[in-house]
Amino acid sequence: MADARPTQRLGRLGPLLVIPVVLVVGAWSLATLRFQTELLPLFPQNLASVQTLKKAQASMVSERQIIAVAKPGTNPGWTALVKLADQLRGQPGIASAEVGMGAKGSPAEWLAGMIAALPAPRFAEIQKALAPAEVTARLQDTLGAMSGAVDENEMGRLHFDPLQLNTIIFPPPGANPLAESLSVPPALTIEPDRVLKTFANDQRFVAQVRAALVAKSAGLLPRPDFLLGGQPAITADISSHMKRDIVIMLVFTLTLTSLAFWLTYRSLMPLLWIVVAQMLAVLSAVVVARLVFVEINVVSIGFSSILIGVGMDYCILVYHFFAQPGELNPHEWRELRHAIWLSSVTTAATFGILFFSSFPGLRQLAVLVAVGLIAMAFFATTFLSQLLARRRPRAPRWLLPASERCARFLSRNRLAFRLFAGAVVLTVLIFARPLSQFGYYDASVEQLEPSELEPFQAQKLLQSQAPQIPANDFTGGDAAVNRRDWQPVDVAALKAEFTQAGFDATWSGGTTQVIDALNHWHAGTLELAGPTRMSDAWLQLREDLNRTAVSDFKRLSLVMSAIVLGLCFVAHRKVRLVALNFAALVLALLLFALMLYVTDTSMTLLSLLCIPLMIGLVIDYSLHILLALEHAHGDLVEAARHLAVPVLLTGIASLIGFAAPMFSSQPSLQNFGNVMDLGTVAAVISGLVLLPALYGKLKPVHRGEVKENNMPSS
Repeated sequence: MADARPTQRLGRLGPLLVIPVVLVVGAWSLATLRFQTELLPLFPQNLASVQTLKKAQASMVSERQIIAVAKPGTNPGWTALVKLADQLRGQPGIASAEVGMGAKGSPAEWLAGMIAALPAPRFAEIQKALAPAEVTARLQDTLGAMSGAVDENEMGRLHFDPLQLNTIIFPPPGANPLAESLSVPPALTIEPDRVLKTFANDQRFVAQVRAALVAKSAGLLPRPDFLLGGQPAITADISSHMKRDIVIMLVFTLTLTSLAFWLTYRSLMPLLWIVVAQMLAVLSAVVVARLVFVEINVVSIGFSSILIGVGMDYCILVYHFFAQPGELNPHEWRELRHAIWLSSVTTAATFGILFFSSFPGLRQLAVLVAVGLIAMAFFATTFLSQLLARRRPRAPRWLLPASERCARFLSRNRLAFRLFAGAVVLTVLIFARPLSQFGYYDASVEQLEPSELEPFQAQKLLQSQAPQIPANDFTGGDAAVNRRDWQPVDVAALKAEFTQAGFDATWSGGTTQVIDALNHWHAGTLELAGPTRMSDAWLQLREDLNRTAVSDFKRLSLVMSAIVLGLCFVAHRKVRLVALNFAALVLALLLFALMLYVTDTSMTLLSLLCIPLMIGLVIDYSLHILLALEHAHGDLVEAARHLAVPVLLTGIASLIGFAAPMFSSQPSLQNFGNVMDLGTVAAVISGLVLLPALYGKLKPVHRGEVKENNMPSS
């Protein structure tokens, strides 16, 4: 009964009531949570570059269409693609198929955007060319051009643009980039016969399209080899890869952290309890994310494995306390529980500040990590502690003597470690110039995108076939003035003029789509992306993200530092100990910078999260070490009995947790895992090695000194 006293005050009903609620609500959250697979929702939505890219993407393809793009060298030609599209219609899961990039993805809105950006004189020529008499004359010219020998590509261009408006956009004698772009691209637009609501729907539609393409293109020469793009393909591919990634990361993290725990403590049943506590904490984070955001990006899901590695910290400390020989000390349990909650609140607070970031992706991660850490502290100090109190584990005999020997070594050589800390500072000062010029942050957004996946390869292939538009051809254009001056064209009357001239609806479709887009643009119901706006927006996005990230860093770092300082003061109530906390933090940051420089590793927008997380780790380790040293009155050997092994083991668990994302197919998560492992090494060295050496009240330890009362009892 004495062993259970430390946990009686926590109450036994708390975890028993909370766990069923977490399980039930967690199952509902996993079933109803929607996942984002796109890149742009991670960025601030108020940025002009983000808005432009969203509009440009929306104008290219709908969320329901798959774009099948023939790889270079496998294009069977326009006629063969038309026949293939006819054969695809009505196949399982397919409602329609057409050559090109569909009603939204054909050059219609893209060409309308070019017309909208034209200088005033050429814009007026476009308007004049749409007058009834001019339309009739231009259609007769097209009939004359078709009377001779016309190759397939020329026929395709005339089929899309019978009025030859492209000659006004790029008048001779200059080069006409649209001459090639208006040829039908080797692509098919395929739409489903049902609404796609879930990842499974997207995956099934992609499989049906792939099977139909293989079956119906068997007799074509050359046989086309298609890459599948479009939103359903992106969602299906990323969701399947992320499902595999999450399984691999969770298995990797659980296996290695469990192995490290078992090799240290040789205890299986408590290990199972710890895994259950970790799963409950991750599920709690998912519940809150579901209630706050409704949908989260798939990149955020990768952090479930990170929570397992970091949350192992609290479980190991609780287990180590109950595994000590002899009677449990209620006062020491209260101190440990207090330290665990302070540590979790500090780390959660550093992440919680990111909820006020301008980046939606960082807000999602802030909630997941902060809630997960608080939940981990709760389950470790209630659920796990109650189980361990009922069935006391025992630490291996070698563990405490090994901890004491390490502590004596550190105490005897603390001068050398102090000199090492000074050497780190001196190295940074000496190499300040090259270190300051190193690219610690890579602002490119390419690393955030899994570009090796098939849908992104298809997108790049389509973009590579787009013409290079000379910017000077649009110099002087004023889209706002053109929008005001545009005279709406009667689309029905235009179709009638085509019919009267002998052209059916397949010939008038492209032109009427362009005119309809311009009419809607004039009415204010459609925004058009100009000829260079999409590529310019990607370049501008990098600058916008840099500016916003720097602004957020300046705005939030001061608040974050104040919170950490306040929580450290609450924990220690002594300025000297708070100063030691910050000394450990500064040393860890300097070591981190040196390791980034030596390994030539840069942080991306996502791996910037490593900084607040590393701050939390350093404060976590330093809080426990300093509280233990104060409790032991500066006796490092006594403090090491309680903390040396668990803190070292938690560092190993954190390394494992942060290494897991390296096995992801997401480049951003791979970079995060690499960067955070460097940060964790810096935190462990600073908190576990350098900080005790800097502590001013260490008792001198002589060689051969052994404290009998510190030896494990039999």
